[in-house]
Amino acid sequence: MRKFVFLSLLLLAATAVLAGGKCQGRCGGCTPRADWAYSSQDAHYIPECAPASLKRFHEAMIPMMEARKSHESAYIRERAERLYREVRDVKNAKACCGDMNMKQFKRAAKDLTKSCDRLRDISFGGTNDAVYDQMKQVEEDFIRLANLCD
Repeated sequence: MRKFVFLSLLLLAATAVLAGGKCQGRCGGCTPRADWAYSSQDAHYIPECAPASLKRFHEAMIPMMEARKSHESAYIRERAERLYREVRDVKNAKACCGDMNMKQFKRAAKDLTKSCDRLRDISFGGTNDAVYDQMKQVEEDFIRLANLCD
């Protein structure tokens, strides 16, 4: 019987050691992950509570992102004007979430608009590398804006 109890305690101790930081912060030795600090670094992600104009922009941007990854600069050049038209509506979006900081949202939307305007300008005569670099900047600005909606 003693062997059974000893083996049970040994197994329990080994399980606790292998589980690592699964205490959810109750032990005082580790810090739990704060859900409020979550941010996505993927431009494919869009929050559910994002304004409708941002969702329309996202739908227009996704094929252009894929074109950048497959080095299809002609597709990006053809669609740059449409992307710019979509982003102009994002600047005037209203808050659809109660805790959305509109000052930061407007600033990020302005940066995204500038990036799309530069992409539109570069698409007329710029090098392929310049088009790809600017499209990457548009994606980064979108990620920043989308994370403000979450």
